[in-house]
Amino acid sequence: MRAGTPPLPALKSVKLPAQLRERIRYPHTSLRTGGTYVRRAHAFIHFHGLRHPATLGGVEVEAFLAWLVNTRKILASTHKQALSALLFLNSKVLGIDLP
Repeated sequence: MRAGTPPLPALKSVKLPAQLRERIRYPHTSLRTGGTYVRRAHAFIHFHGLRHPATLGGVEVEAFLAWLVNTRKILASTHKQALSALLFLNSKVLGIDLP
């Protein structure tokens, strides 16, 4: 957490998708961006065989992003959006800072 940033309130939800949506709503993220973040997190989890993201690290994020670029042939803007979604998931929901 950055200095001067107020702490986030405790999560009320138990399940990860609901926690992600709860955190997305907290900083008043747009609904469209929030929906994209949820879809990217869902794809990330499924890409890694339904493993919980708390057990995954930077190597797995890089593997997922490489798969998006090499297999799915996504654009640079989509790559950046996927990275932002995974950074948001890890930092704001799971409390993990990725390298």
